[in-house]
Amino acid sequence: YHGPTAHPRQASPPDVDRPVFDPEVTERLERLGAASGEDLMGQLATLFLADADSRMVALRQALEDDDGPALMLEAHTLCGASANLGAVELSHLCARLTTDGAVGDPERGEALLLGVEIELERVRLALSAPTPPPPTSRSAPELSSSPTPSPRP
Repeated sequence: YHGPTAHPRQASPPDVDRPVFDPEVTERLERLGAASGEDLMGQLATLFLADADSRMVALRQALEDDDGPALMLEAHTLCGASANLGAVELSHLCARLTTDGAVGDPERGEALLLGVEIELERVRLALSAPTPPPPTSRSAPELSSSPTPSPRP
C-alpha cells in the first residue's frame, strides 16, 4: 500500500470575476501621468503588450525544455511587469508559475501556463477597450434614442 491514489495537482483558473486592474494602481499611474503631461498608463500598456508575447513564447519553451531557471526568470519578469501595470491576477498567476512546481510536472506547468494565457488575454482586451471619459460633477444630458436626422442635400 502506497497511500491514496495520487491525482495530478490541478491549477485553479484565473479569477475572471475580479477586476482586471487594481484601481489604486491605475489611478496612481494616471495621476503621475497627468502631473508630467504624459499618458503614462498608455505608454506602459504599449510596452507591456509588446513584451508580453515574447515572454509567453519563452515561458512555453522553458516549460517544454523543463528549464527551471528560464521559466522562473520569464515568469518573474512578467509578474513584475503585470504588477507595475496593476494587472494583479496576472501577476499572481505568474508568481504561481515560479512557486507551484511547474518544472518537472508537465501537466501542472501546462495548467498554470494556460491560466496565465487566459488572464493575459483579459488584460489585452481591457487595455484595448476605449477609456471612458472621467466623471464630472454635473450630470450628463440624456441621449435621445431616436436616430439622428440625416443632413439635407
